[in-house]
This record gives sequence, C-alpha cells and structure tokens, in this order.
Amino acid sequence: MKTSPLWEDREMRSIMNEKEKLKALVIQMCCEGKMTVKEGAMRLKLSERQVKNLKRRVKEFGIESILHRNCGRQPTRTLLPEIQQEIMEIKARPEYAKVNFFHFCEELKTEFGIKVSYSALRNLLIANGIKSPKTRRKRKVKHPRRERRERFGELLQTDATPYDWYGIGAKSTIHAFIDDATGKLTGLYMCKNECYEGYAQITRQTLQKMVFRLRFMLMGFRCFSQMRNSLLRMN
Repeated sequence: MKTSPLWEDREMRSIMNEKEKLKALVIQMCCEGKMTVKEGAMRLKLSERQVKNLKRRVKEFGIESILHRNCGRQPTRTLLPEIQQEIMEIKARPEYAKVNFFHFCEELKTEFGIKVSYSALRNLLIANGIKSPKTRRKRKVKHPRRERRERFGELLQTDATPYDWYGIGAKSTIHAFIDDATGKLTGLYMCKNECYEGYAQITRQTLQKMVFRLRFMLMGFRCFSQMRNSLLRMN
C-alpha cells in the first residue's frame, strides 16, 4: 500500500521527536524502494530483521504503527495543572518559605495528602524561580597559629629538603636549623640523602655559635634516635 509522508501531518509532527521522525522517514523510503533494508538497518542502527518487521507493519497498518506507543501521550506521573497551582500556593505560605525541597515534599504528603516525587517537585519549584534553602554547616574552628618565641635561641625548627638544586638531574638534600623567633639559619648542610650525618653537622654548627641550652622542634621523625641520645649526653 502507498503511504503518505507522516511528517506532512502537522499534528503528528508536533508529537514526534527526532528519533521517531528519522525512523518514519527511513522505513517510508524502504517501503518505496528508495533505500535497501541493509541501508535502512545501518541508518537506524537496527538489525535487518527488525527493519523487515517494521516494513511489514507499515504495509499492514500504516506508518503510524511504527511509532512508540507513548508518542504524544502525557506521562502518567505528570502533575496536573490544578495540583501544580495548589503546590505553589502552599509554598507561598510564610511557614513554608524557608523549608527546603525535601522537607516540603514530606509536608505535602503528610499534611495535605499530595503525593509527588522529589524530582517532580524540584523541577516545578525551580521552574517557578524558587531555590531550596541550603543548610549552612558550622565552620570548623581552625587550629590557631602558634606564636613565635620572643627571644633568639629559644626554639629551633629543623627539616631536610631533597631537590635538584643544581639542575643536573640528581637530587641533593639540604639539612637546616632555623631559629623560630628571627627566622635566621643557624646551621646548614647538604648531602645526598636525609641522614644522621646531616643533622649532626647542623647541630655542631649551631652549638658552636650558641652556648645556651636549646629546645628543638623536629619536623620529621627519621634519623633522630641516635641524635637524641647524643643531645642528651651533650646537655
């Protein structure tokens, strides 16, 4: 049977999406011999058997028969206009002005008997320019920064930093002691890796310059078991 182009019908064209339009066009061309079944299957990304079934259905029942059964139908979960209006009126009440979407969805169900999914309610409210109030978390109290010591020599900070200092592709490690009060270096030593020798050298340099008792803040925990014993004996 000869079929009329479905896309020429304005009413049907308005309810068809692009995928349905493409299917109707390809199957129409296959029925009229303007396109082979193989070409139609490749264009629609279907099997040749599926295209043959669609052709047979069109010849028996017309081109409308290949459309999806829900084409042009309103989804069953779509909110009716009167329900939408009622929800918006409830949301406009002062007691619900600052209620978030999730809580408001529960209130509609328990207090007003309106059953609506969270996603449908969210889409409705956002479409009407309403945003869900965000719960503001309490800011964590940050650990206050330690104040620097008042006098030079009260506290030394130490660390070792590996880096390609010379730009030759090989890393070297700088060991250093820094006075907490002034930020001045009291000891500096470079070797290949972070090690006891590096810390021992900067300790020797520092003790040669400073003859009073020191407190140390160690930034790491490696290589210090021997150094701790040495410092205890020196003190």
